[in-house]
Amino acid sequence: MTWTRPAAAIRSSSSAARAAEPLARAEAGRGRASRQTLFGTNTQPRSRVARTDATGPGSPARNDRTEGRDRNTSGSSPEAGHAGGLTHVDQKTSAESIPARTRRHISSHSPKVDRSETRQIISWAERDGTVRILFTFVGGTGHFAPLTPIARAAEAAGHTVAFTAEPPMASPVREAGFTVFPAGVGREGAPERLPLLEVDREREDRVVRENFARHRAGRRASALLPLCQEWRPDLLVCEEMDFGALVAAERLGIPHARVLVIASGSFVRTELVAEPLHTLRAEHGLAPDPDLAMLERHLVLAPFPPSFRHPAYPLPATAHALRPHVLDESATPPAWLDDLADAPTVYLTLGTIFNMESGDLFSRAITGLRELPVNLVVTVGRHLDPAEFGPQPANVHIERFVPQAAILPRCAAVVSHGGSGSVMGALAHGLPMVLLPMGADQPHNADRCEDLGVAEVLDAVGSTPETIRDAVSRVLSQPSYRCAAERLRDEMVALPGPEHAVSLLERLAA
Repeated sequence: MTWTRPAAAIRSSSSAARAAEPLARAEAGRGRASRQTLFGTNTQPRSRVARTDATGPGSPARNDRTEGRDRNTSGSSPEAGHAGGLTHVDQKTSAESIPARTRRHISSHSPKVDRSETRQIISWAERDGTVRILFTFVGGTGHFAPLTPIARAAEAAGHTVAFTAEPPMASPVREAGFTVFPAGVGREGAPERLPLLEVDREREDRVVRENFARHRAGRRASALLPLCQEWRPDLLVCEEMDFGALVAAERLGIPHARVLVIASGSFVRTELVAEPLHTLRAEHGLAPDPDLAMLERHLVLAPFPPSFRHPAYPLPATAHALRPHVLDESATPPAWLDDLADAPTVYLTLGTIFNMESGDLFSRAITGLRELPVNLVVTVGRHLDPAEFGPQPANVHIERFVPQAAILPRCAAVVSHGGSGSVMGALAHGLPMVLLPMGADQPHNADRCEDLGVAEVLDAVGSTPETIRDAVSRVLSQPSYRCAAERLRDEMVALPGPEHAVSLLERLAA
């Protein structure tokens, strides 16, 4: 999972209330009857607007962690404008503040909901059974990647697919081949290189509560209302941290599914996000939801092996486990991978966000691991220059990026920060790990990996080259680590793939 340090922002509740008024009036006059879905949940049958400019799938198409450190950055949406027949409202950039360490300029929509009834109305069933699906996420690659195989499977089934993301991720989504509508907060430009901090779980809890569930959720809810009014999706598929999309979907009566992106299940806890989400619901005129059934009301898709999830936080009754997306990826390997020496290969990654907050951790790990009789492949991310690590022996290869699907099938072990994507990638190939968690969901994932016997966990701040080298030596030499990882791999392979998710989404939209 990629992460962003909180840019706290103070929403105007009065603007949200004003945005709610025309929708409330329109809803009161529509007189829709409730229906029972196949998932045991009442939703509202909705009409659709026939469009002559409907946006189809496949249009050509980062999110920086800046939470908790002093800085001034700016972000607005250069992508806003006319896209696929949908005209975005102008985004305003405002300076926001949060107590303690961070300032950031955040752009947001101030929408007015227009429930025009002047166009021809048709239902999705009358469109030959095709469904208009809007996939939503906040954050970076770790939030986007779990959605992609479901979106591709939906396109293959003939449905119309589009994404909405924060502005910095618009280009990567387009490059992946999807239509995208930028909406919400964003930050442009390369992230600042930051020192490594001690793990502080309370700090990371504040990020979930204040950044994701309060500030970003408020902006996303307001931004998605006019977008959904114009694009008219039949269904929203929201990643786990996009709370604002769930509120927007409920306001508009759109069925929605939630895709989990946190592997452990113990990080994004209901009690942690309850207060800001109750406040947001009230601002949008929604009925009280004391148990936050909104998080699991219709359908939850969980692309992780069920046994990896923390037993104290079981999946809800509406959840369906899926094969993790890393098992549905393919990539052409760079030519130099074929020239690696005949020795075990160890892969070192610190992700795409925490790589910039890792201090000298890369250098310490490389210094220790290059002394082992292994091929060491290191990816440092797009904003770090491999040359800064100096000359290396022939068994060390430092690159900005190598696709996991290309490198992991050749590996014997993985050293990482413990992000959900990196952990699932290693387990999908039955690989033991050494984990150096720094923040976000990583300590929680590391706990589960240690409990399940698939990894050794080290202190990222205090580990020396020698302790990292010794830990990798142990997971390579002791078969129990690999055997435990292979059990999870086998569990993952047996799970249904994204086509099953599409069939569930079709039933939800029906």
